[in-house]
Amino acid sequence: MNNKSKLIKLYGALPVQARAALWFTICNFINKGISLIVVPIYSRLLTQTEYGYYSLFLTWNNILMILTTLELWRSYYAPAYVHHREDEKRLTSSLLGFSFTLTTVWVIIYLIFADWINAKIGLPPVLIVGMLLYQYFITAWEFWAVRQRFNYNYRALVAATLAVSVSAPVIGVLGIYYSDFGLEFASLSKPAVQSLAAIVLFVYFLSRGKQFFNRHYWLDAIKIGVPFVPYMLSILLINQADRIMINSYCGAEKTAIYSVAYSAASILQLFNTAISDSFNPWMYEKLKGKSFAPIEKRADQILLFICAVNLLLIIMAPEVIYIMAPAKYYDAVRVIPPIAACSVIMFIFQRYVSVETFYKKTAMNSAFSVVAAALNIGLNMLFIPKYGFIAAGYTTLASYIVFALMHFFCVGLISKKQEKVLIFKGRTTLLCAFAFLALGGVFATLYEYMIIRFALLAVICLLLFLFRKKLAELVNFSKFKNIEEQKGNSDVRETE
Repeated sequence: MNNKSKLIKLYGALPVQARAALWFTICNFINKGISLIVVPIYSRLLTQTEYGYYSLFLTWNNILMILTTLELWRSYYAPAYVHHREDEKRLTSSLLGFSFTLTTVWVIIYLIFADWINAKIGLPPVLIVGMLLYQYFITAWEFWAVRQRFNYNYRALVAATLAVSVSAPVIGVLGIYYSDFGLEFASLSKPAVQSLAAIVLFVYFLSRGKQFFNRHYWLDAIKIGVPFVPYMLSILLINQADRIMINSYCGAEKTAIYSVAYSAASILQLFNTAISDSFNPWMYEKLKGKSFAPIEKRADQILLFICAVNLLLIIMAPEVIYIMAPAKYYDAVRVIPPIAACSVIMFIFQRYVSVETFYKKTAMNSAFSVVAAALNIGLNMLFIPKYGFIAAGYTTLASYIVFALMHFFCVGLISKKQEKVLIFKGRTTLLCAFAFLALGGVFATLYEYMIIRFALLAVICLLLFLFRKKLAELVNFSKFKNIEEQKGNSDVRETE
């Protein structure tokens, strides 16, 4: 009881930023956990053909969301919310108007070419229509989520996210079990539940902003959002091309093994993204206030933590795969190290993409992402036939490294031009990345030596425990102090 009281007291002493980051991370893990639980349930309740349609629906929904909404909450709204905080009502309502109009354009295109599109996509028309209707309102939900993160209002966001995450699969399972429309309930239960809440938010934002069209914000959304389309589609292609090409070269069994490894690593990718989402609001405020010196130091401190957590996955890969799948999937262990490294590299380049987005310099995103996707496909064609499905993990890692380097140099040029200062110098980041790759490679050779691996696990866990207070401070963005900040604006503006 005493320990419980101490924990409650410790939690109560955390600043709101730390509590928000903690709960956003927990919420994302629960959400992902529910999604993973749903897969074996749906695969058993649906026929094989229905489950194939369900998987195809998820893939096309992700693609369509990029085209119909430009995913404005990622590409434009977050930094615009910082730039135009005093006009955020008109900003929000007019961007919802833009997204609504763009979705309508795609609906008209679908109605004109419905037969051809239905044949090419390969889904029942009712699912395509449901998918399109979902796009009308998802932007309102995502805008609301961005606002909650920026205001550290974790209670509302966590409650709403969990309500959707829990209720949608329950409705889906009941619909599959008690109706003749199992595929429709499985595919559309989450979009339907989320849309009900999003419609309320859509009406609320429009009524308070009272502006459907704003020329400045619409042009900005086009200027910033459109270049993000090739970027986001290419990232999807990088993540999906491996499995498509493994299936082509090695067969479905190897594809399944690779997919298990990817699923295992996706949990930590979710963790990395949650930390990055918590960091971005703080970084945007620092950029707006011209306080550049703390940004890279804080980002690299968090990177050390991310590296340690991802090393835990590499060390424990045999046990993780044993829990997730039968023994015949054990070869997935060999893919965990490069995929875990991809997660770390992705965490690094996300900071650069966020800075490019803040300064509205996203034009090069398209070129970089296309180059990375083309490189990944080319390397897959070269190495998968020769070395098998394991090569796909390393080709993806190579593509991500090239992608990160391109963004690093691009941000250097942007910050030099915009602020006459290098926001990211890269030395510590490079050292962390090299150390992680080296340690990950060493740990990958120790899978047959359980005692050594568990000893390494104990050492990392001990270090995380000893530095737990420092780790807690990493999400305390309101109180973070940096030596460079105390030197004054003249030092902040130094260039290399």
